[in-house]
Amino acid sequence: MSRACRCSANTALDGYSAGALVFGRDMHLNIPIVVDILAITRRQQLQTDQRLARENRGRSHHEFEVGQLVYVNNHHTSSHKLKVAWKGPYPILRVHTNGTVTIQRGQVHERLSIRRIKFARV
Repeated sequence: MSRACRCSANTALDGYSAGALVFGRDMHLNIPIVVDILAITRRQQLQTDQRLARENRGRSHHEFEVGQLVYVNNHHTSSHKLKVAWKGPYPILRVHTNGTVTIQRGQVHERLSIRRIKFARV
């Protein structure tokens, strides 16, 4: 298996095999090859940046503020399919810089990640 991985051409490496890049020689024929590693690195970085930009386009950005109402995700297992998925709405008491907010559930103040809450549109 390892020889197959070293010898097979990879599209992420501009069609070269990993062994050819490491050893500077073709893995099937005994001939030297010259590869521009920096060009491959730049192309991979550009491709990564494009994928991140495409992924981030679908995200909605919302800054939570004190006094807003939010719903909290009620984490449930597959055996509790009929339980309510979101509880609330609860008011935000404080917004923290590390991606958490403090909400008030009755008499209890609870600090939650913003990944567990969603904005209550009232």
